[in-house]
Amino acid sequence: MGERLPAAANNHSEFFDKRLKKIRTLQQAGASATPSAGSAPAVEGKLSIADHVSQIGVIANRTIKENGRVVKIIYYRLADPIARPPYKESDLVQAGVKTFKYDAAGSRLARVGQAS
Repeated sequence: MGERLPAAANNHSEFFDKRLKKIRTLQQAGASATPSAGSAPAVEGKLSIADHVSQIGVIANRTIKENGRVVKIIYYRLADPIARPPYKESDLVQAGVKTFKYDAAGSRLARVGQAS
């Protein structure tokens, strides 16, 4: 650590410097909006929490729509498997994501990603 990299390793340093500056700016701007560690991410969309865990461990899902079409479904499992109902959003961790794509006419083209 602390060694200087050879010149060839610095070819993209300007690119990475710009990216790092952008990341820091975004972090500073969103510092107050960033969820704390251990909390469920703040995502817009309808969250549905079931009363019982499914066979694959899914307890909830969040449906995100754009222009009336489902573009993403996020599946959640319990952070603590021995938690008891009623479950809250803070009890959840992301288990998987399904993303849907549409063409210009509004027909669904593909589904990307699977719940794990």
